[in-house]
This record gives sequence, structure tokens and C-alpha cells, in this order.
Amino acid sequence: MKTAPDPLTPADHNELDNLVSTLALSSGTTIIFAIAPESGPNHPVVEQFKSVVNQEALSEEGFQVSNFFYSQDSLINFLYGLNPLDQGTSVNTPADSRPLIMAFGIEQLDTPRRINELKRLNVGRESLFERDMVLMFWLNKPQFLDEFRLRAPDFWDWREQIVEFQTHPPLARLFYPYLEWLIAQNSYLKFSGVMQVQRQVDIFLDQVYISLKAERQKLVVDSSDARHLSKANLSSPSIRVDQFERITQDIDSSSSTKTIPEKVDLAKAIQDSQYSVILGDPGAGKTTLLKYLALHFATAQRDHQETVLAGEANEDLGQTRLPVFFRIADYAERLATQSDLSLQQFLREFSEQWQSEVTNQTDNELSNSPLNPPILGDFDSISPQDWGVRGAQPSKLCRSDKTTSIFEHLRHKLHSGMCLVLLDGLDEVFNQDIRQQIVNQIEEFVTKFHNNKFVITSRIAGYREVKLSQRFSHFTITEMEPEQVERFLDRWCLAVEKAQRPDASQHYWQQEADHQSGELKEAIAASEGVKRMTGNPLLLTILALIHRNGSRLPNQRVKLYGLAVQTLTEDWQLSKKLPGVETVVLKESQVMALLAPLAYWMHEHKPSGLVSEPEVREKLAEIHGELNDEDPDSQSVQWQINDFLRRVRETTGLFVERAPGSYGFMHLTFEEYFAARYIADNDVSEILDIINQHRYEARWDEPILLALGYLGSENPRRINKLVPKLFKPLDDYQPKIDHGEIKIRKTSSKGVGDSKYDFAPLAPQFWGEQNSQSPPKLGDLGGLNNTKQSRIHTSIQQRPSKDVVLVWPVLGEDSTVSYQESPLVLQDLLFAGQVLADVDVNSKIRARVIQQLVWTYLGLDEDFEHETIKELLIRLRNLERFNQKDEVIKFLQEAANNLKLSEERWVKTQLASLYVACGQAGETLVSAVHEFIKQLVNQAEPKLLDNLVDLVTELGEDMTPALEAIRQDSIRDQASQQAIEFVTALSYVRPDNYDQAIEILEEINQQPDSPIKVYIAWAIATCYRKKEDYEKAIAFYQESLDINQQLGNQKNVAKLWYWLANCYRLSGNYQQALDCQLKTLAIRQQLDDQSDIALAYYQLIKIGVSMIKRSHPTNKAVTFITSWINKRMSPISGIG
Repeated sequence: MKTAPDPLTPADHNELDNLVSTLALSSGTTIIFAIAPESGPNHPVVEQFKSVVNQEALSEEGFQVSNFFYSQDSLINFLYGLNPLDQGTSVNTPADSRPLIMAFGIEQLDTPRRINELKRLNVGRESLFERDMVLMFWLNKPQFLDEFRLRAPDFWDWREQIVEFQTHPPLARLFYPYLEWLIAQNSYLKFSGVMQVQRQVDIFLDQVYISLKAERQKLVVDSSDARHLSKANLSSPSIRVDQFERITQDIDSSSSTKTIPEKVDLAKAIQDSQYSVILGDPGAGKTTLLKYLALHFATAQRDHQETVLAGEANEDLGQTRLPVFFRIADYAERLATQSDLSLQQFLREFSEQWQSEVTNQTDNELSNSPLNPPILGDFDSISPQDWGVRGAQPSKLCRSDKTTSIFEHLRHKLHSGMCLVLLDGLDEVFNQDIRQQIVNQIEEFVTKFHNNKFVITSRIAGYREVKLSQRFSHFTITEMEPEQVERFLDRWCLAVEKAQRPDASQHYWQQEADHQSGELKEAIAASEGVKRMTGNPLLLTILALIHRNGSRLPNQRVKLYGLAVQTLTEDWQLSKKLPGVETVVLKESQVMALLAPLAYWMHEHKPSGLVSEPEVREKLAEIHGELNDEDPDSQSVQWQINDFLRRVRETTGLFVERAPGSYGFMHLTFEEYFAARYIADNDVSEILDIINQHRYEARWDEPILLALGYLGSENPRRINKLVPKLFKPLDDYQPKIDHGEIKIRKTSSKGVGDSKYDFAPLAPQFWGEQNSQSPPKLGDLGGLNNTKQSRIHTSIQQRPSKDVVLVWPVLGEDSTVSYQESPLVLQDLLFAGQVLADVDVNSKIRARVIQQLVWTYLGLDEDFEHETIKELLIRLRNLERFNQKDEVIKFLQEAANNLKLSEERWVKTQLASLYVACGQAGETLVSAVHEFIKQLVNQAEPKLLDNLVDLVTELGEDMTPALEAIRQDSIRDQASQQAIEFVTALSYVRPDNYDQAIEILEEINQQPDSPIKVYIAWAIATCYRKKEDYEKAIAFYQESLDINQQLGNQKNVAKLWYWLANCYRLSGNYQQALDCQLKTLAIRQQLDDQSDIALAYYQLIKIGVSMIKRSHPTNKAVTFITSWINKRMSPISGIG
């Protein structure tokens, strides 16, 4: 029987014997440096060493071997955790064994963290040497020993031995270093808010990561049917039998389904979806999510796990795959100079650059190594147990004569369908042509390697213009919920305490963390403005940093960013009282003077957010020279720029070296803030020019809004001069809903004329009729998009598409109505609303925009699921919440009192008032709830309740928090409390929350009689109908019907018969459905409600079609339904 070849050379065996001898003779804390190419836990030398240590009695007490990975923790923290003297806890090793800690991966750390780790070793050496342990550093190259000599000289002097081995891993030599590099790069938060000049604290991602949630569009059966009535053109009860064939063609297709937002756990969604696009606002956690995935998939690969388990609850992320992670903006910059560069070619260059930096060896040197890696084709045929294990069979190792590059390994994995491809930041490519080219390349890459899993991130803003195909599942990250925010703060504070005081006890950590998180939660709860920001992970992190520094939290995000910049510059240096630092090392004014113009330049010219070191030095020298009237090329200026870069990097982390030789802001949000400060530091005319240049580019939304917000808080006089000029494009937009409906249509052309707005009356033939004074239903009134966007107040709301045209009625001098259109007025109106939700301006300016927003909302004949309606409501809500002057609600109330307002528009005013009031808890909201209940009871208008259900299905998540807040304050009379509880319950009538609504409603139902008693059973029935529990829905609808019949509310009775018919039909009880619908029709004919009569006919047709599908062949459906409808309906309607 053949024995397996020995992977170690004779020289390495001798070196190993010397190492073992040293251990046997050692005592106390012993420091050893071991060097082996591509060293890792499964390296042949490491495996052989562990085997010897475990088998041979090297000392009386023996050794307990533990692996430590720098990619997952700080060594000092890890060692303190092992020491019972400091912690008061038991050691996780046998009582008589001596710890032998093998530390891997310090070379893979990025420079700041590597320096910090070495400094901590040097400073903490005294306490380390009080322990009886062996500390063994496994390194890849002997050159790294110089890092210890330079960075930790005192620690270096106490070394016991240096051993060097020549043996390479027998298989996939670069595979382990690649995984360890991935883990190291993504294992901790590179946030400098916890960085001081002399001491950096690393917050590891797993210590604070909170699993995010997202929304996706889910296709469901739409049982209401009311919104489809106009599309069927059923505007009259006089429906001819010869129309049934046309109508019935669509009844069981598009008219019976719709998409609704469904909230899902993002990790689970990614596990279930092979191709995913993750959309989110700035700072929503998109990049952090990819870092989290890269970290845990790489760890699972390294540890040979079949399944990836991660997070607090060991959530299952799916089958283990090899992560491939890079920024799309890096690829975009290469495309700018290599237009034919494919994504696969870029991946090759990306991996080859990594390989050259890791190995620093030529192909010749690699090929002459003692052991060569296997041929790539056989790489995946080897089990994980064979990788790097001594004794693997030669047939499996398949050694070749040439080293296989890491790219070849990656490519083989891709062809095998075993990769997780993570592409970050599609939105960071602002050139539409290049973005389209990148999307095409991604699609081609996905098609070629279709068996792999792909996750791509992008901001919401701008994604729709150039988006990926329908094979990708789209998820939009939602705000962090209150319980997620609290959990994050608890974990964050505990992680910071552990990092700052690694020598303290667990009891101390927890006590201090509870104190800090408790104070922070109270500070957040005390300010509505601050509370709104906590749904965004980046802003929440900044809040935590600012609070920890003892600063008061502001309620405007531009002030928050300003305070963050101050915190990350001056305050940290002053508050920590660093040794040898009596004054501020770097002033905020210095940072602003240089970084603001730099940020603006980068935002214009560097979409990747990265700038090369020569470029940044040249640009900063130019800025500095202009500010100080000096020659940018002078030695003095160059020295000052060098000094500035060093200080801003070391003391603030705002502008850092994000890749070797490349600089950028720590986060795009700060680049946008500094760019905004540059914009604001101009004359009014120059600011206007800058904004007009970029106002229709989604990438510039945030800098523009932040610039205006800064001016509004710092210079009210200038902002009040600027904003009227900014809103001038809206001067000619004066919608008058008394004269007709406002429409939205899509067009692939510019429409009439080439000017920005074309206010010329449209030709009569545009509408198809010479004398028509109002447009018919337009053929394409689709929404702006199908992806529900995040409604975080701090987000950049998505702009309507450029091919969306707003059409509105205009009354001429001769009292005739014509129609005007514009492809930009809707964008300008939504932009104005967004500005006023961020900037404090003159009340007259606000009043005009509020009027335009309200009349546009009321004038559009669209449902709440339409994106434009939701956008308008969100703007009005945010505007009211920011200004807190009840201006929006007062205008809506005035509109509701307009006697010319139709019933449908009156209902829209009531619902808008309630939604806007839900912007924050307080007496305004309490009053709005009372007003809604009063109208519901006094008007006995069922549309008010049903339309509220439609509203909360789309926007209820915005309404619930404030309603819950006032609901908890129960110091009010019973009727008032019941009203608040009732409306709060209704806000939960949305997917995944129906049970919460039912629970509250049933509690109210147990209370004594109240004016809303008649609607409680109705609301419960609605919840069960939405849950598709039709038996319970029918029971509660019947209960409500009995009450309403006793009260003689005929409108309500007709509506309840309608819903009963609907539930019976959907549950398959067609005869009962028919009976109920005929009763609906009879009452509505008595009330002479033409639109509701038509709806009743429409429902009868649907019932008939459902009956046919069950009992008749589909090819006979039209003939049968024609005779059936004639027979059933003639006695009632008189039509034949």
C-alpha cells in the first residue's frame, strides 16, 4: 500500500523540531513568530505542528491550542477574555493546560487597523507577560517582521524565537489568503467616530449588525374591483348585452390582480432569490449588507461549512458560496478609458492586482516553489477535508507545472455555479451611457454564469432610468423599526465599552452600556426631528457617536451632519485630552475650507468617490493656493497639503485612503454634505445657476437640499431671495380642479414644442373630438414605477420619469376649458415640496406650493396605490412635520368646505388631513382623529372607511407610530380613546399586520356602546377579507349589516351587501354571492347612484364568469353568460 507523500521538506522538519523543543523548555508568556507561505489553520506545517503538540507530552501541564483570527477580533480583547484574573470568569481551557494561541491574518489587515493592533500590543505588553501562555504569530513573509520592529519595538524585544518554513499549501495556494483578506476587509466598521489620535477602537460588524427588512412588490388578487370600474368604461347602468363579450375578456385576468408592498426579512429574501437588486437611500445599509454577506460566506468557505449561519440567531443565509465583491464605480472608471472592457476582464484585472499585492512574487518565482498547486479543473473534485491536509492522494492533488492564479480559481468557481457575486453601487455611475453599458455587461455576465447567486445594490434615486431586467428580484430597504433601533443601540454601546475597556469585567461593560444606551434612547425620544433620523443606519450611528461625545442632538439633518463633522474633528480631540495634545490638531474651519471645494469637484467628476493621490494633492494645492494667494506648486504649499492629508486621515477619518493610493470620503453622505457647503458658499445668482444645472439629476438631489437647508438655518434672508427664483418654473402652473381632472400620461417624445414648458393649448384633435372640453381616460395612465420607495424623511425621493407628462385644465378668457401639458412641472412641484420639507422659508412661499400640491393631489383621478399620489401625500406630510404650523391641514380643511367639491374629492381631503396629521404625535393628530370619526359617523359615507383601508395599505406604516404614541397616552375620555384606538387599528390593515388590527378592534368591541360601534365589525370583517379568511369575514360583515339595517343607513347597507357578495364569490359560494349582489343593485337603484349601479352590474358579471369557469367549458362562456345575465337582470333593470 502506497503511503501519501510528505508535504514538508527535510529543512522544514528540522525547523519544526526546533520549534517543538523551544516550547518544551519554555515557561511564562512566550512569543514566537512562525513564517510559512500562505499560512493558515490548514497549512501543512500548521497541521503537523498541532499534531505534534497534541500527541507529545511537551510539558507537565500540556497545551490547549486555539486559533485566533485578526479578521474577527482584536487580539488584546481576545486575550483579556481568556484571563480569569481580570474578568472574574473561568477560562475556557482545562485547568492544568497552558494556552497556546495561534494568531493568523495580521498581514491582511488594512493599514490603520494593523498599526493600531501593533500599538496595542506594544502598550499592553506588561499585562500580557503576566500570563502563562504561548502567543504564536503565523506570518506569510519574513518582511513583515519589520512591522513588529518598527510599530511594536518593546513587544518585539521580548520575542522567544523566529522560525521560517518553505512549504507551500499543496492545494489552492492563494485560496486561503483570498478568503482571509475578504474576511479582514469586511469584518469591522471603518467608522472613525470612535477614533482618537493615539487610540483607535474597532467595532466589529458582527457585534452591532442588525438584520434589515425590505419591501418587494407582491402580486395578489384584488377583491375590491372598484378601481377597475373606470377602466371597463362602466359609467352607466344601461349596459347592453352585446358589450358583455368585450367586458368579460379581462374580468378574470388583469382586473383581478394587483401588486402590493410586502415586507420581508432581507437575509431570507436574498437566500430565496438567485438574482437580487437591493435598493435603498443613502446610509440605508446597502454596502454594509454586502460586507456582512461577504464576511460570512468567506468565513463559511474558510471553515468548510456547508451552510452559512450568521447573526444573533444564527440565521441561515443559504448554501456556502465563494464571495466575489467589488464596487461598480471602480469598473465604471476603467470603462471610461477602456470602453470595450468586459466585466469578466475587469474581474481578471481586479484579481491579478490583488494577487500581485499579496504575493509580491513573479510568475517565475511562484512556479519554482517546492510544491505547485493543482490543475484548476480538478479543484472542486477535492473534498474540504483534503484541502491542505497531509496525506492527500497525488491523484487528487493533480499538481501542474505552473501556478494557477486566483482568477483561474474564481473563474472555475463561477463556471461551477458556486459563487456569490456582490456588486455594490450601481447608482454611483451617474453617466447614463456608461451605466447602460454596465447594466448590459452585468446582464451578459449573469447569463454566462447563470447558476451563481448575484446581489446588486443601488440607491433608489436614478435607478429606474437604467435598471436591470425582470429576472432580478427587487427589494427596497425599509427604515429600521423602533425595536431594531433599540437593539442596535444596545449592541453598539456594549461593543464600544468592550473595545475601549478590554480589561474591564463583563458586569462593568454591561452596566456602562445600559447607562449609555438608556441616555441615548431618552435623547432620541425627546425630539421628533431626531427620532425621524433613527430609521437610517448611518444617521443612527452618527447620533450614537455624537451623543457619546456629550453633544445635543439637532432636528435637521444638515445640522446633524455639521455636528457630525465637528464631532469627528475638533470635539474628539478636545474631549479625550490626549497626551501631548493641548490644542485642537485640526480645526473644522480648515477641514471645510479645503474639503468643501474638493467634494464639489469630486461629485462632478469622480462618480466612484475615489481620487488618486496625485490628483487629490494637485486639487488641494490648487484650492489652498487660491485661498491663500500662494503658488500651488511651491514647496510650502506641498508641505502643508501633505500635513493636512495626514491629519485629516488620522484625526477625523472624514477623508481617508480607501484603497492603496486612492482617497475618498468615508461615506458618500459626507461628500454630499461638503459639496453642499461649497454650493451654499456662493452668491444667490451663482447658487441658482448651480442648482439649475443639476436639478434634474438624481445624483445631485442631496447636495442641493443640504445646501438649501444650510442656507435656511444660517442665512434666512438669502434663502428667501433664492427660493422664489428657484420655484419660478411653477409660476404658470395654476391647476383649477373645478374645470376638470388633472391627468398623467407617458410619452416617448417631448410632446408639443421644445421649450421647457409648452403652455400652448393643445389642439382639439389631440383628444380625438373637435369640441371636447375635457380629455377622456388616457390610454396609458401608469404609475411612475412599481417599486415602493422608502419614506425616510432624510431620503432622496425618487423623481418622476422624464417621460411622464402632467396635463391640467385651464380656463380661457372666453370661459372655455383647454388643456396644457408639461414633462417637467411634476418634477418641479415634487422638488419644491421636498425643499419646503427641509428648509424654513417665508410663509407666503410655502402657502403657494402647498396649494399647488393639494390641488394636484385632489385633481388627479388616481388611487392611493399610484406612485404620484403617494409622492404628493408624502411631500405634504413631510412639509407639515418640518414646519409644524398646521398650514397643510388648514388648507385641506378649506378645500373640504368647498361646496363645489365632488364626493370623491371630499373623501380625499379627509384622508389626506388624517395622513398629514400622523406626521407626529400631538394635539393636532388627536383633533384630526376626532374630525375623521365625526365625518365617518355623521356622513354615514362608506367610501370614507373603504378608502382609508386603501390608503393604509400603501402608507399605513407611516401613520402607525404617531397613532400608537397618542394611543398609549390614555388620559382622555372613553369616546376619545375609542376613536384613537379605532383609527390606530385601521392603520394596521396592511399585509403582515392584519392580526394586530384585529386584536385592537376586538378589544374595542368588548367595550360599552359608542358611536363607532357600527363600524368596528365592518373593520374586523375587512381584515379577515384581506387575510382571505372569508368565513370569518362573512360573519362580521353580517354583524355590521344587521346593525346598519336597524339604523336605516342605506348606503352602508348597500356597501355591506356588496362586500358579502364579494366574499361569497371568492369562497366559491356563487348563489349566495348572486343574491347579495342583486340586493346591492336594488338599493343603489333606489338611491339613484349611477356609478355604484354600474359597479353592481360589473360584480354580477364577475360572479357569472366565476360560475361559468366552474361548470361550463370556456369556449361557451360568452354565450352562456349573455343568456344568464339577460334572464337574471331583466326583471330588475328592464334591460334586455
